[in-house]
Amino acid sequence: MKTVFLATGLLALLVTAPAKAVLINFDDIDLGSLPPDFDPTYDDYPTVVIDNQYRDQGVDVFGEPLLQSVEWAGDEGTTSAPNSLVGREYGFEFITDQAPSFVSFYITTVLEDAPFVYIYDTDDHLLERRAMDGWQGTPETSTPWRPEQLVEIHYPDIGAVRLTGLFNRPFSVVVDDLRFEYSDPVTEPAGLGVLLISGLTLLAVRSRRRGVYPGT
Repeated sequence: MKTVFLATGLLALLVTAPAKAVLINFDDIDLGSLPPDFDPTYDDYPTVVIDNQYRDQGVDVFGEPLLQSVEWAGDEGTTSAPNSLVGREYGFEFITDQAPSFVSFYITTVLEDAPFVYIYDTDDHLLERRAMDGWQGTPETSTPWRPEQLVEIHYPDIGAVRLTGLFNRPFSVVVDDLRFEYSDPVTEPAGLGVLLISGLTLLAVRSRRRGVYPGT
């Protein structure tokens, strides 16, 4: 029986492994404090261009958005503080061997228009174009704008996500709290695991028989 239990545990290790989740809130980069004479009307906020700073976590950022430490328009306190990304058109490319199957983040726009989310698979095929809440150019196509809109994406093979605002206006799209998850990887075919259990069970039975009927 011990052999059977050992085989069952080994099969569980072979067939599945825990799902991996990554959270990037962009707060690990220090933009520094504002100078005492800082005037938000005329002075520029400290910024950093984000591109490959998070490559070791499995994602590159394209489009050169800026890291900023400015409160969101209509900030509801949902997202982490203080940093977020802001840009005209940018996105995330997932660069690990296994593509994530779930991606989420919070998004808003500076001018209360609708942000647009484009989702691609690992072959750069467009899977979905998603319009979030906000002004889309006409009353018929628009919905009331909401700050800190949560975007959740479920596809088995997510390769990249591109973000834009209406008319691609500069510094229009703000994003924070990027999260992506990988499905449970299958490290060995299930059939091999079944064969393993069958073989170890047979060995256990034969070993038991030897104990009861010596010489068999």
